[in-house]
Amino acid sequence: MNAERAAIIVSQLDIRMMPTMILCKNKKVDRKLQGLDAFSSDGNLNVVNVERVLHDMGFLEEVLFDDKNQLDSLRDAFQTTLPSDDDSDSLDL
Repeated sequence: MNAERAAIIVSQLDIRMMPTMILCKNKKVDRKLQGLDAFSSDGNLNVVNVERVLHDMGFLEEVLFDDKNQLDSLRDAFQTTLPSDDDSDSLDL
């Protein structure tokens, strides 16, 4: 969402920094993740870590991208070049 165009929503959800993820369960805000610290303390965002964290928090039912074949299918879906396995399967989001 474009925060500049959604000032009322940003205010109501008390979003103070970008990125912010609002995670909902049962039509209610369950938690708010501000910044990238929940996924990586050094700011190096990785799709595998994001998926694991969201799974551990109960927002994903299964983990898919811990498998090289699944990561390859993600590369194909977005038709982009991602770092090789030697580069820790990072996907800059």
